[in-house]
Amino acid sequence: MSTSHFILFLAGEDSGDILGECAVRAVVERGLGARGIGGMRMVKAGLERLFDFERFPVSGFLDVLPRALFFKRTLRKMKCELARPECVGFCAVDYPGLNMKLVAFAKKLGKPVLYLEPPQVFAWKSHRAKLLHGADLGVFFPFESDAYARFGVKTQMLTHPFLESLQNVACDDQRKKTRKVLLLPGSRKAVLKRNLPLYVHVAKLLKLQGLEPIFVAARAELLRELEFLKNEFSVQVAGECNERIVCYGAARAVIAPPGTSLFEASACGSFCVAAMRPDALTYVLARMFLKVECLALPNLLLGKKVFPEVIARPFEFEATVAERVASAVGCASENAGMELKKMLESLCRLPTVKSFVESWLDCIPR
Repeated sequence: MSTSHFILFLAGEDSGDILGECAVRAVVERGLGARGIGGMRMVKAGLERLFDFERFPVSGFLDVLPRALFFKRTLRKMKCELARPECVGFCAVDYPGLNMKLVAFAKKLGKPVLYLEPPQVFAWKSHRAKLLHGADLGVFFPFESDAYARFGVKTQMLTHPFLESLQNVACDDQRKKTRKVLLLPGSRKAVLKRNLPLYVHVAKLLKLQGLEPIFVAARAELLRELEFLKNEFSVQVAGECNERIVCYGAARAVIAPPGTSLFEASACGSFCVAAMRPDALTYVLARMFLKVECLALPNLLLGKKVFPEVIARPFEFEATVAERVASAVGCASENAGMELKKMLESLCRLPTVKSFVESWLDCIPR
């Protein structure tokens, strides 16, 4: 293939940017171009970005509705890119709202599809599994693979990039000596803003307990949202993988919404508390349609609620929710984190994202 040929990418949030970085690097190393949507990690790996990444991270229906026209224009532009003869394949990373539409269009065009972290059919919208027949799916956790297998859809279990890095970083575990508690309100701007009042209440309660709350931004672009806290609390950014590993390893506990940050912290052996305030519509729909009892990835992996989950109900007072979160931190157990850490050791011997993408590229007609 000539260098004019390219793979189209779509990763619409921070967790996808982490996974997509490895995929972009594999594509570029093969002499292909990489175009589409992704964060700074993917851009540094060689992605030619077509849209401002900061407009894509959303959580909940009320975040999506105001951007409906933007997403419609994005979909139209991405379909045009897919239809170009130079585009030889599509790599979707999480973000099912747009990606599932583009997967269907790519299949209609007869172009190869690779999907890293495909939709969570184990939790809801299980019909999506059948729509992914014929695509190459890369998943990271056994419960994901099992869910797709029930619909006759094959997946490839992969080692999560964070677990790869965790094996290569020497981390001095200081948890027994510190009173630091990390608060990560969210990697999506809308989520961060919605969670921040709750997290500030929690931080104040932790200070009263003699603990040291530290607010952590998932990337530099989000740091400005936390600037106003600097007079009262410590604020820092931990964007690079090695920074996050060291950060989690030196904390007594980590508070974050259910998602990648919580998984990463628990993989480091940290005690974690899942805490978030969803918008009212998302909360109601989740109660109606979600098929899982746990939301946090560590609990899903363990098959039981080992780490506390505090999800604020609509119109519930911040102070009331904050008391539940702070109380959960006070019950921090080192054994909880270590139980999961042992389980994850078995997931470190699987194929890497890079090798999976390379195998997929080998099957693309030249």
